[in-house]
Parts: sequence; C-alpha cells; structure tokens
Amino acid sequence: IALIALPLQAFPNYYEKRNDCNKFKDVVVFGNGFSDTGNAYKLTKNKYPPSPPYFHGRFSNGPIWPDYFVSIIKAKLHSYAFGGASCDSTLVPSFAGPNKIPVPGLVQQVDNFISKDIKKFNLKETLFVFATIFLDYQQTLGQADPAKIVASVGQRLESLYKAGANNIMFFTSMPTDMYTPGDLANISPDVLKLMSEKGALHNQYTDDALAAFKKDHPNVNLFLVKFDEVISTAFSPETLQKLGITVFDIACIPDNGFAGKRSVVCNDPKKYLHFDNETALNTKVIEEAAKKIVTYLTV
Repeated sequence: IALIALPLQAFPNYYEKRNDCNKFKDVVVFGNGFSDTGNAYKLTKNKYPPSPPYFHGRFSNGPIWPDYFVSIIKAKLHSYAFGGASCDSTLVPSFAGPNKIPVPGLVQQVDNFISKDIKKFNLKETLFVFATIFLDYQQTLGQADPAKIVASVGQRLESLYKAGANNIMFFTSMPTDMYTPGDLANISPDVLKLMSEKGALHNQYTDDALAAFKKDHPNVNLFLVKFDEVISTAFSPETLQKLGITVFDIACIPDNGFAGKRSVVCNDPKKYLHFDNETALNTKVIEEAAKKIVTYLTV
C-alpha cells in the first residue's frame, strides 16, 4: 500500500495531545478518495489524480483529513483507501481514473489488510477507521442495496475484531448536500430523492449493526463519526467565511477534472469549496472536518 507521507511539521498543532488519544501510535484507514493518500495514484502509475494540480496523489489541493487527523493525535498514518472505491466492489464495482482501473472496495481493503499486514501492528495501540462515506448510491443511481452493503461491511468489522482489533472508528454515510451542482446535473429529482433515502437507510442499518456489535463486544472502543455533523460544521457559514471561501456552486476543476483530464484549474483554489468532486474538497475545509472528527475520539 502506498503512503505518500508528509512531514509532521507541515501541519499546525491545533491540539495538545489528548489523554484519550495517547494510546494510539498507528491509525489504519479504509475508505475511498476522501481518505486516499496516494494508493490510486501509485496504482495508475502516477497519473490519477494528476499531481499537480492535485497534492501529492491526494484528491484535494492540499493535505486531506487523515493527514490532519494523525498530526493532531500524534500518530502514524497507514491509509489503505483508494480513490473510486465503493463499500464492497463485488456489490458495486470500484474503478479509478479515466481508464477505469479496478480498485478494492473497503471490504476488500480490510480483507487484504488482515491477510497481509495485520501482524505488523500492535493492535492495542492501533486505531482502525472505516471511513464509509461512499458514493455507492450515486454510482448506481440509488439502485445499490444498503442492507447488503452494511451487512458486508459489518462482517469485516467482525473479522477485524476476531483478528484482535479493539479500537475502531466508523463513519456514517455521506450526506447529499456534499454534492456539487455538476455532480447532480444529470440526475433527476426522483433519483436524487432515492439516493437520499438509500443513504438514510444505510445510516439506520449502520446504527443498528454497530449497536449489536457493541452489545456483543462491550470491551471494544467504538467511535461513531456522524458525518452529517462533520459536514455541517465544515460547511457552516461561519467556517466558510473564516476561510475566505466564496464559490460554492462549481468546482475549481470542473468537467470531470478528477477523472484525469488536465482541465483548466481555477485562478484561486482557496476560494472554492470543492476542488473537483463531492469528496475532493478544499484542503482548508477538510482541515476543519478533521478537527471535528477528532472530537468523536473519546473513550
């Protein structure tokens, strides 16, 4: 797994080391482009996302949330996430880049980690993150089955626990208000409504599955990140005004620039909420999201 590491001093130190975070020496992240620190970039032979204008293989114009997160809690990052990944690539096929190169979904990322790398870690000092803010329902225009998706992810949660993991952070699904108008241009209101309904079901099934998991395994440290709250904080008028963000309706790199085309980059990326698509946000907005995510990390 590729990890394009950034020096710790590249990030401002917003927090003193929290007592409840001291135990975590490593953070292992499973997810999609929102959490990919260079895996899709390496897989596509450094072509996707094109860097520059993207930042060191990340789907943004700067560091992304895991970079900021580990800087805050003073841990080492290990990202297994791939841009373009779904929750389970056997249910919703996952591809990266304009040439549609297959990538592992979150479920497959967990399977690969357990089979190849888990013995490299002290599991008592490792935080595992299921960053499940996926586009399964957009990619399938609302046809993906949230019951099957959550069940598959839940099975890997159980597998990771049986392998010895005891510290797990789990994200709820991405709210539809993260989408840009360009993302939704070819989606009818009825399909958008269906996508939203499926996302809500996904979160309900997730809540139920995690409650059952916690009941069966009361010794597990389980941290649920309500991603709609994270986005509400990061997208709040106060936050965006503070960051100087004034462009909300179009992305800095429009016309599927994220798919590998070297589209014209906007003149001032700092003013744009989205660098390209819904999960490739302005790095400063991502930084605010990371600060919020840390607040869920209480034992």
